This record gives sequence, C-alpha cells and structure tokens, in this order.
Amino acid sequence: MIEETTQVRHIGGRLDAARESELLEVTLALLAEVGYESMSMDEIARRAHASKATIYRRWPSKADLVAAAILGHKIGALKPLPADTLRDDLVAELSCLCQESMAARALAQGLLTALRTDPYLAELIRQQGSSVMQQDIAAIVTRAVERGELPSTCERCTFTVTEVAQALIGTRLLFSGKPLDAQFIEHTVDYVLLPLLRAGPPIS
Repeated sequence: MIEETTQVRHIGGRLDAARESELLEVTLALLAEVGYESMSMDEIARRAHASKATIYRRWPSKADLVAAAILGHKIGALKPLPADTLRDDLVAELSCLCQESMAARALAQGLLTALRTDPYLAELIRQQGSSVMQQDIAAIVTRAVERGELPSTCERCTFTVTEVAQALIGTRLLFSGKPLDAQFIEHTVDYVLLPLLRAGPPIS
C-alpha cells in the first residue's frame, strides 16, 4: 500500500490538447537539459509562454507535471505489430522498449536522483510506467493463451514479467553501461521472461 505521503493527488483543470502537448514537450526538454532538481516551474512557464497559474491548475506540482510528460512520451512511442509466436512478440516488445529507453536516456538520467529522494514522484513514475508496459505484456500473453502456447493462469504473471523486464533494462541502461542490443534482448526473452511465463503464477 502507498504511504499517505506518496499518495497520488487528484489532477484537475482543462487545457486545449495542443497547448497541453506543448507544455509537456517543454517539460521533457528542460528535464533532459538540467535534470529534475534544477528545473523550475518558473522556467517551464517562461519557455512555454504560459502563466504558472495555468500550469498549476492542470498539474498541482512539478512531480505531477513531469510524470504526465513521461507518461505521454511512453504512450506516444511506436508499438510493434502482433507476431505469430510468444517469443517473437516478446522480442518485438523488448526491442521497442529498448529503443525508447535509449532515446530517452537523458530523461532517465535527469530523474535518477529525484526518484531516490522524492517518494511521490517515484510512485507516480512507477505506476504510470508499469501500467503502459503491463498492458502491452498482457496483450501478448492473451494472444499466447489463445494460440495455446500458455495456460490461462499465466495471465496473472504480467505484473511480474513487467517488473523484471523494466529492472533489467533500467540496470543495463543506467548502471552497467552495456548496450541494449539484440543479444541482450534475446537472452532476456529466452532465459528470463519465457521461463517466468512458462512456470506460471505462484500457488496461492
């Protein structure tokens, strides 16, 4: 359960879709440029030619604004077409995720310290990032169940598979310095994700 200090606040207010997209793009650019700790709502407002009141009516805090920008970036990323096998689906999904992660490396580095020191921001990013990928993994598993590659009980494994994949990619991207290449993707699918799925959910 999320502690009270990290509960996600209600986001309110309305903005024109184009204007909201512009504000989120400015936020992402500034995050990549100076990092989360050094970016300010004043500078976002200045670059976007907006008032801080307009921004705060839509997003109650810098953390809410940054999380919304990161989520928009993830949702807008290209998605692979469905494949014919579970393995091919997983390889395609991880390939897109790795490409997206490498392209957004500056954003991840800009958030790294803040994620350790700001529990509210960390919870927002965790919830939103996991939800997008978990939906993709769930669709892959559903297709595998329909093809008879997995039993239906494996649909309960999507959260674990998502967390493991994100952890492996994040560690390699930010700490080990090794490439997110085809060898890494295929090894992760063959020796980590497929065994996890085929093992099925733990007995409750």
